[in-house]
Amino acid sequence: MFDRDKNVCLTAIKTGCLSSFLKSKMDLITQLFQNATTQQNLRVFIKQVGHWVYDEIYLYVWFLCFYNVLLLFLVAASLYLLTQQRNNHKTE
Repeated sequence: MFDRDKNVCLTAIKTGCLSSFLKSKMDLITQLFQNATTQQNLRVFIKQVGHWVYDEIYLYVWFLCFYNVLLLFLVAASLYLLTQQRNNHKTE
């Protein structure tokens, strides 16, 4: 099958009718996804991949949130200390 597709593709490129070749492949894919069982299987697959990705990055999301809170606290503390030092410098 792959040899036939390769030959058809090479012929389409040589004769300049690549758009019709791509259109026929697109029609084939469209017909494939018109099938209800294929749509259901695709939904199940995407759902499983989504859960897997969520489970993998869950810890990193919490780490990023904790890092942002810590960074916000450090910036606020630095600004507070800077204003305190500025006020002490003005009073001297």
